[in-house]
Amino acid sequence: PAWGAAGGRDGSYNYFEFHKADGTVEGPMGIVARKLMNRDDVVYMVTCTGGGYGDPAKRDPGEVAWDVKNEYITVEQAEKDYGVLVDPDTFEVKGFTSLRG
Repeated sequence: PAWGAAGGRDGSYNYFEFHKADGTVEGPMGIVARKLMNRDDVVYMVTCTGGGYGDPAKRDPGEVAWDVKNEYITVEQAEKDYGVLVDPDTFEVKGFTSLRG
């Protein structure tokens, strides 16, 4: 899903998971208008590129690379939004843009 409604930027990977009391998991799901839940069910909202990291230029570059590796953000988002150049094959930090000063 690519949407910014859950707190991320447009194009960020945001989703909901519904963990039922019986142990089953439904999701990931994008925008959900209504969902019947029962007592002891839990909903997890996962948001990236806007989930409270503060100033993107101050985020640990290794964590940005980890986000790319785990497909939470793209290589292009890492560069544009965080100022971190990530190797798309090894997921190592290979440099920084002027965003990082």
